[in-house]
Amino acid sequence: MTRFSKADIHIHTTFSDGLNEPEAVVNYVLTQTDLSVIAITDHNTIAGAEVAYDYWHKHRHDFRELEVIKGVEVSSAEGHILGLFLEEDIPMNLSAADTVDAIHEQGGLAIAAHPFTHLLPFTDFHGVGRRIAHLPLDGVEARSSVPTELYANWMTLLYNRRHAQHATLGSSDAHYLTMVGKTYTLFPGKTAVDFRQAVEAKTVRDGGRVNGPIAVWQVVLHLLRQRQLPIFLPNDKQFRHATADLIVDTEMLNGLTAVLKLNGRLTRNTADLLKKEGLRLLRGNYNQLVLNFAETSFVDSAGLGVLVALQKRLSEQGGRLAVCNLATAVAKTIQLVRLDHVLKIFASEADALTQLSQNPANLTWQPV
Repeated sequence: MTRFSKADIHIHTTFSDGLNEPEAVVNYVLTQTDLSVIAITDHNTIAGAEVAYDYWHKHRHDFRELEVIKGVEVSSAEGHILGLFLEEDIPMNLSAADTVDAIHEQGGLAIAAHPFTHLLPFTDFHGVGRRIAHLPLDGVEARSSVPTELYANWMTLLYNRRHAQHATLGSSDAHYLTMVGKTYTLFPGKTAVDFRQAVEAKTVRDGGRVNGPIAVWQVVLHLLRQRQLPIFLPNDKQFRHATADLIVDTEMLNGLTAVLKLNGRLTRNTADLLKKEGLRLLRGNYNQLVLNFAETSFVDSAGLGVLVALQKRLSEQGGRLAVCNLATAVAKTIQLVRLDHVLKIFASEADALTQLSQNPANLTWQPV
């Protein structure tokens, strides 16, 4: 008799708009669910998945009943797409077709997330809709546990059955622990490899129930305890990348401008993280970048080299780089090599954003 296991392949953490750390998600899954496979899929960053994977891998002999997949929920220009079995971030704001291609180029699986969502029109909760019929997807999220998706789930199932016939998966889209595993994918076997083979063979099926008022109330209570507004809305404009010595929190403010807040040390060992994120934003048409150094304690010459490289790339494409909130030691390092004559340096993030908003990219602008 074939044994079926459960997978939840759409879970968020504090690396995007989730409310729990990646390690907490793994611990909860192990102790409170019967899931065999999970995927961490934060908005536009694989970093949370890497933390969860490394934590699981370090303790894999104790956590042997669970496997963790590295993934990401990508904001394509036409809606959200899950990328599973990835090793690197996927560029944002590509067409849906190009996003699927980029996932496949890494050897990953591309799953349409909540394709027909429509009850949260003024949020970042977007699906690719009828495009599932024309995209080379590996599957569609046909059962989401988010209460607003109760009707949209049926729309996905019906449209997919008639027009696409992709593999149908269930996943929680969990942003809070008690929501993890409420909806899931059933697959023959036990491991992440078994799960992948089942998706490719279309032998998976969606299962579970949409979250009810009790689960929603638990989230409200959590937010109240954290002294946040008791309203949770999805947000794909904020996400985090991290190494051992540097955290980069990114916030995309509009179609042109993004703020990157650096926490830690910008050195030879960490500079590549900032460079990759800056270039990824540029490829996504964000050509006005503000680097906030308020929590940065040290910058070496390699770190400064990345700032120069980013400014050069931005200038070549009609964009601009602003630096702000420099600590005294960092400011002196920049002055020592005379980069204060090259970089646009501002006293605060607000000053930098004001200048960016008042001066089109093709005009000369001056730091304050």
